[in-house]
Amino acid sequence: MLYGLLKSTLLGPALRLGFRPRARGVEHFPAEGPVLLVANHQSFSDSLFMPLAAPRPVKFLAKAEYFTGRGVRGRLSAGFFRGVGSIPIDRSGAAAADPALSTALRLLAEGEVVGMYPEGTRSPDGRLYKGRTGVARIALAARCPVVPCAIFGTDRVQPTGRRVPVPSRDPRGRVRVVFGRPLDFSRYTGPDGAAWNALAGESPFLRHEFFAALEHTHCTGPGTGWDPAYITLSDAQGLAAAAPAFVKAHSYGEFVFDFAWAQAYTRVGRRYYPKLTVAVPFTPATGPRLMVRPDLDQVTSATLLLHEIEAHASTRGLSSVHALFLDEPARAVCERANWLMRRDCQFHWTNRGYASFDAYLETFTAIKRKKAKRERRRPGDGARCGGRCIGQRQGKHQGCQLDEFHLCLLVPDRRCHQDDAIALVLMI
Repeated sequence: MLYGLLKSTLLGPALRLGFRPRARGVEHFPAEGPVLLVANHQSFSDSLFMPLAAPRPVKFLAKAEYFTGRGVRGRLSAGFFRGVGSIPIDRSGAAAADPALSTALRLLAEGEVVGMYPEGTRSPDGRLYKGRTGVARIALAARCPVVPCAIFGTDRVQPTGRRVPVPSRDPRGRVRVVFGRPLDFSRYTGPDGAAWNALAGESPFLRHEFFAALEHTHCTGPGTGWDPAYITLSDAQGLAAAAPAFVKAHSYGEFVFDFAWAQAYTRVGRRYYPKLTVAVPFTPATGPRLMVRPDLDQVTSATLLLHEIEAHASTRGLSSVHALFLDEPARAVCERANWLMRRDCQFHWTNRGYASFDAYLETFTAIKRKKAKRERRRPGDGARCGGRCIGQRQGKHQGCQLDEFHLCLLVPDRRCHQDDAIALVLMI
């Protein structure tokens, strides 16, 4: 309510009359739906003149200090910013800003316009400085258009240190607000979750939510050595085929050890990393790696996807492509494409019909059964397990969790399952 009152009655007419601001590119502003509005930041009055020119209400991210001031002035400031719908943001670090960014995402999901200054603070000299990551994080998560905005002249009508804007006689002090065409960054967000899951089938490790969780918890992504590079093919009906691929800066988390190859590359003066790996991170479970929509020819589409993977690696100067823990159809496609095949061994545990953990222990010899029971008692006694004391942290329910854990890992079938641990490699 305060926003509309200020713009139409209290503040807007005075600003128009006194400063005669100009607005260009208003036709580029989407008439409805979520919009992320980003602008340069030269003066406090940017937050007055940009909303004045915008055809829709804008809710800004504003520094938290505006909401926490003391005294009469502090309370007036906090009341004003809350009244116009501003969102307080803690600028001390990325983690501290998360609540504000979550609020911005919620508003965008509701179809609102959210305004941000990528630089995070006012420019001290009128020049454009390096932006922070908040705009990119919101743009990718919200999948909404980003409208760029350039503001001119506000640094002259209200330079740093001046409490209120004053009209400038200098022609360069004429306030101008220019809106650019909406920018679409959806190509950087990866495939749509529903479309991806339609290819993934029943495997929980191939679902969009699983890969998203790995990125959101920083298990994959910049700085981890697992940079997502999902390879997709599309047709008129949408996503046709996809492969979970990652540009790797090391060989950890793959459960297929190729350190000898990396050393061999070094000895002959070649660079082994980065490489492209088609796999599920940290998950040595056999499954589909060349996912194809059910209504398409599986072999033909998988072959086309494989060619796209090879082209991705070749054009980016990657040393090789590694496809790990392939199912039989993907393995066959790779072999037909003359990929090198390597085999390894896994031990698989299966439940042979045991109704409980005690039933499982009955198959042990007496001495082994005694050792297993002693091992299960240690966490409850506060013993160290996995490098830290879990007896006190986990509490009394730890025993129940261990029951479930042991039920999942029952009897080892000690045969070497070679076909279940197949990796194929293409050397570029």
